[in-house]
Amino acid sequence: MNQPQIWHHGLVARDWAEFATEGGDEAVYFRRLIETAGQPALDLGCGTRRLLLPLLKASLVVDGCDYSKDMLAQCEAQAKKDGLSPRLYAQAMHELDLPHRYRTIFACGVVGLGGERQLTRIAMQRCYEHLRPGGVFAFDYTPRWNEPVLAD
Repeated sequence: MNQPQIWHHGLVARDWAEFATEGGDEAVYFRRLIETAGQPALDLGCGTRRLLLPLLKASLVVDGCDYSKDMLAQCEAQAKKDGLSPRLYAQAMHELDLPHRYRTIFACGVVGLGGERQLTRIAMQRCYEHLRPGGVFAFDYTPRWNEPVLAD
């Protein structure tokens, strides 16, 4: 297996930090999900802040995790400006090994991003292992344009 191949570094991370700043309807959806399923929550693939910081501003207990250290640096810088101190973790989804377990884990737009199918399967298992009993893992998934269609 290969490590995930992502392009969310340097200027791309800066672009996300400067232009993808509003969580919109997705932030509202995940806020309601967390309020229903419970806290603490994990924003898996939190990127530069788009969903994480609005949830923290709403006084929810949410940690952030992302594979890109550059994206996390942008998130941390904006959080500091907003007077927030999120717990942020730099880890790939398939290597997830955090010190906490969560009532809610959500992954918006990142499942399967930049990796092989086997990495996605491992990531799903790691997420399950990080849930508290009865916890919820919510995610969206869009197959890559070149992903082979295989019968499993």
